[in-house]
Amino acid sequence: MAKRTTGIQDKDFRRWIASQPCMICGQCFISQAAHIQKGGMGIKGCDSSCRPLCADTIRGHGCHSKLDQNKIKLPFELRQDIIDSPVYHHWQRGDMARAVYNIVRFKSDLQNY
Repeated sequence: MAKRTTGIQDKDFRRWIASQPCMICGQCFISQAAHIQKGGMGIKGCDSSCRPLCADTIRGHGCHSKLDQNKIKLPFELRQDIIDSPVYHHWQRGDMARAVYNIVRFKSDLQNY
């Protein structure tokens, strides 16, 4: 079981993130709340850095697994922009349109990786 760093832990936010389409491939209905920022092996970042990535299926590995296994390599600047994007801030205030926008705005950049 992975340890958590100190920071935001919000089950409702993780559930909402998992309900969104994958931010890399756009796959619907199989997303997971992926902790994009990691503090090291087995240590998850705080929940505000969660973003929707698709899960593995019988057809193959999803974007979540590919990112964890370094099969999708994001440049540091893009990864940092994704983490710094204020998704949690807008979700917490009930501004779902801006929260979703801060997820999908990276889709065209992410398709290159």
